[in-house]
Amino acid sequence: MKKIMLSAAVLAFAGMATVNAETVKTPVASAIVMNVQDKTPVKAEDLPDAIKTALAGDDYAGWTVKEAFAVQTGGAVTYEISLQKGDENRVVSLNEAGEAAEAASATEAAPAEQPTQTEQSPADQAPAEETPSVTAPAM
Repeated sequence: MKKIMLSAAVLAFAGMATVNAETVKTPVASAIVMNVQDKTPVKAEDLPDAIKTALAGDDYAGWTVKEAFAVQTGGAVTYEISLQKGDENRVVSLNEAGEAAEAASATEAAPAEQPTQTEQSPADQAPAEETPSVTAPAM
């Protein structure tokens, strides 16, 4: 009986003496941005006059309107217009003033796609590893 009790005590001590591995929790925050767009079909003759004037200009000479949509993103309305010239197809985005709207929407979406950082207490932060910077040799 003493051997059983002694072996049980040794096993219990060995179980308590093992190292408990703990997972390191580093919170990573990411932002999911959803561009909710309300896309409504529009007839070519119902497009605003500024857009009709822009489509009649030199930039779109020879192109015909295949289909058009009014796209409402947030508070801004742009018009997505599919143009056709022979076998070629082209889609342009114009604002209500008849100006190209692609540059404005690309710059608005770029900062929102980057992940954001959250505040961490010093206990939650893992030590940062330094990464060496590599500089290309000048020629």
